[in-house]
Amino acid sequence: MNWEIVRYALYVFYFVVMILLIVQGSRFLGGNQSSTPMVYLVFFGVTNLLCTVYWLTHNLMLEGIRLPFTAAEIAENGSLLLLGTVLKAAFPEREPTRHGLVCAAAVFAAANTALWIGWNGEWLKDLVGFPVLFYLVLCCLRALRSSGAMSKTEWALLGFGSAALLLLEGAAFFLPASFMPWTDGAGYAIILLGNGLFLLKTVSALRRRGDRTALSIAVSFTAWTIIGVYMSAEPVYFLTEFMETVSFLLLLPSIRVSMRTEEPESAELPEGR
Repeated sequence: MNWEIVRYALYVFYFVVMILLIVQGSRFLGGNQSSTPMVYLVFFGVTNLLCTVYWLTHNLMLEGIRLPFTAAEIAENGSLLLLGTVLKAAFPEREPTRHGLVCAAAVFAAANTALWIGWNGEWLKDLVGFPVLFYLVLCCLRALRSSGAMSKTEWALLGFGSAALLLLEGAAFFLPASFMPWTDGAGYAIILLGNGLFLLKTVSALRRRGDRTALSIAVSFTAWTIIGVYMSAEPVYFLTEFMETVSFLLLLPSIRVSMRTEEPESAELPEGR
C-alpha cells in the first residue's frame, strides 16, 4: 500500500475540516451570537492550521533537518493552550480545583514529557510543552467533573487506561527488543479503544439537545487523540491522525449543543428586562 497517498489524503481531510471549523465558527460569531468559548475555538483552529502549514513548509525547505524550536512548535503550543481555554471559558471555576485532579494532570503530563524526551531527545521543545500539556489535561479533567460527563466506572477506566498506556510505553525502554511488538500492540489497543469510546460518547451527547456535557467530552476526545498521535508510529499513526481530525470536526457542533442549555433560562425572562 502506498502510504504517501494516505498521508496526503489525510492532509486534505484535515485542511477541509479546519477551514470549515474556522469559517463556520466565524460566521456564528458574526451573527451577533456571543460565545467566549466559540471565540477561543476559532483561534484554536487558526493556530492549529498555521502549525500544520509551518510544519509542511519546514519539511519542504529543510527536509530531514530537525531544529530545537520552530514556528510550528510555537503554533502547536498556542493551539493547545487555546483548546484548554475553550473549556475554561465554558466551565468557569466556582470552587477550587480538587488536588487529586491537579496531581493526576501533573503526573500524566510529566510522564508524557519524559517519554517524548526519551524517544526523540528534543528536550527543549518537550520541556516547554510540559506546562502546556498539564494545562490542557487539567482543563479537560475539571470540565469532565464539573459537567458530570462521566460515571465512576468511566473515571476508573480512564485512570486505568492512562496509567497502563504510560507503563507500556515506558517499559519499551527497559525490555528486550523482542517484547516491543507486544508492548506497542497493547499500547495501540488502549489508544484506539479510548478513541472509539470517546467518539461514541461524544456522538451520544451531541444527539441529546441541550446536553452541556458534549463540549467537555469532545475537547477531551481531541486531547486524547493528540496524545495518541504523539505516541504512534506508522501505519497506526495514520489511523490516530484520522481520529484526531474527526475529533476536530465534532468541536464546533459540541459548542453549539452546549450553548443551547442557556436558551431556556433566557427565554423565561419577562419582556423589557
